[in-house]
Amino acid sequence: MLTNLNKKHTPFSVYWTFFKSKWYIYILGVCSIAVTSSMQVYVPRLMGHAVDLLSNHPIPNYLNTDGSKLETYKKLFLFFVLANIVLMLGRVSWRLTFARLTPKAGAYLRKKIWKKAVYFSQDKIDKEISIGELMNISTSDVNAARFIFGFTLVSTFDIIFLLTFSTITLYSINPEITFYVLLTLSIIPILLYQLAKQESTKFNVSQDFLSKFNDLCSQVVSTIRLQRLTSTGFFWIKKLYDSAASYREKWLEVANTSIKYYPIMGVATMLCNVVLFVFGIYKVFKNEITIGEFVVIQSCIYVLQDPIMELGFIISEWQKGLTSLRRLTDIYNEPIDENMNLEGKTIKENIKTVYELTNVNYTYDNNLKILKNFNLSVDKGKRVGILGPIGTGKSTLMKILSGLDTSTIRMNGSIKIFNQSIKECDHYELRKLIAVVPQKTFLFADTIANNISMNSELSEVEILHYLDLACIKEEVLNMVHGIHTPLGEGGINLSGGQKQRITLARALSKKPKILLLDDCLSAVDTITEERILQKIDHHLKNTTIIWVAHRKSTLKYCHEILEFQL
Repeated sequence: MLTNLNKKHTPFSVYWTFFKSKWYIYILGVCSIAVTSSMQVYVPRLMGHAVDLLSNHPIPNYLNTDGSKLETYKKLFLFFVLANIVLMLGRVSWRLTFARLTPKAGAYLRKKIWKKAVYFSQDKIDKEISIGELMNISTSDVNAARFIFGFTLVSTFDIIFLLTFSTITLYSINPEITFYVLLTLSIIPILLYQLAKQESTKFNVSQDFLSKFNDLCSQVVSTIRLQRLTSTGFFWIKKLYDSAASYREKWLEVANTSIKYYPIMGVATMLCNVVLFVFGIYKVFKNEITIGEFVVIQSCIYVLQDPIMELGFIISEWQKGLTSLRRLTDIYNEPIDENMNLEGKTIKENIKTVYELTNVNYTYDNNLKILKNFNLSVDKGKRVGILGPIGTGKSTLMKILSGLDTSTIRMNGSIKIFNQSIKECDHYELRKLIAVVPQKTFLFADTIANNISMNSELSEVEILHYLDLACIKEEVLNMVHGIHTPLGEGGINLSGGQKQRITLARALSKKPKILLLDDCLSAVDTITEERILQKIDHHLKNTTIIWVAHRKSTLKYCHEILEFQL
């Protein structure tokens, strides 16, 4: 598992991994596009044969009959109907195969982000990869990249097959006209390539800025109550407007570059028509081609016009998609938190002592020693309360006990969980065993039910049970949509106490053996707090609880209370 997470990725390797998992769908899709493109060229060919039949020019033997011209026409019409049916089936087929890979690729790319980001250290989230950047990458970049796994490939293969079949058809009619048509079209990719490079550079700049803008929006939302208290809302509004205006300018630069594809495509169409009417009509007058063949040449050029018009946008989509895929690859290649042991030992829970801390010292980067020769022993089912002023190491201790901070640089001493070093324990085992409710709540912009269940499958009855334990069931049921009420980012549409209780319900839903509560009821009134304490005391008798609080009354059901001093 650790090897997979630390595996180096490239845009090609990400693409190839997805392709290998869906190779049969890709093959069916390519075959469908090939059939569709061949029929798009064959149908005009049949129209040309019909014109030649009416003009008394020879047509292929497989369309001739021994009967009258009418019988031959009936056979030709039958082929025409069958070709159109095959064309329709081909279009349906690639939509059912290739086109459906676009949303599947989006899910695949997002899943890879989550698999990696969940193992980022807190320092990395705070200092290197912001929440805003992760939001932008998982939305805008994924949306841009996913198309090159599906729809963009459809258009790409469509151009390849149409160009191939049209060229073969044109060459079989008149090699000279074919040469001039291809010569005209060959200028287009050169111009488009130069334009695409400019667009890719500007798109990358705009995406980087969008990440910063998303991060700013996240800051504004998370500090909205502080803004009200300090009357600084106008400052943040101005900052948002200025940032949005800057992003608008950068995106307009991308859009203005993209617009240049239109005149280039228009010139290509015009030149092809010039070739058709100058050389095509001349060849008809010289009897080098028939009127039916002229119709076929005209139809093939018109068939090519749509993909030629799309060529610029396809190149643009590839450039944007690959740029976003490279940004996604940077996330996939980020190192995971070195403190997370993903190949550690299994935890044996048949031991009485849950935690055993001996001579633990913890020093921050600024050489501030927060824990000095700290010792603690906690048995199964015990409740330990912790009091103390800010800065005495209460929250630091909770990180250590949860296994989220095992840094050997900052910390020394012995930390054991069920009689084995917490550093040697498998990270997944710790997460299944321990639930942490931090001081600072975090809720997703999703429904209350999804915020409780997260990646677990819980019934409505179970969700209501855990909301009841956190004493917020009635308040949720009184909301318009009940447990399906959508929350704003960070739970912006809830009070502080409601957010804390929903976060507590989420932790309880994991049925943890160890529950670490870091001052998680500070915004809850004393009456509601008492009800919560009674429910936890009654329903979690076998759960080991370590509870940090700033009110001593919160810890009344604890078996032991530790008081930290500065």
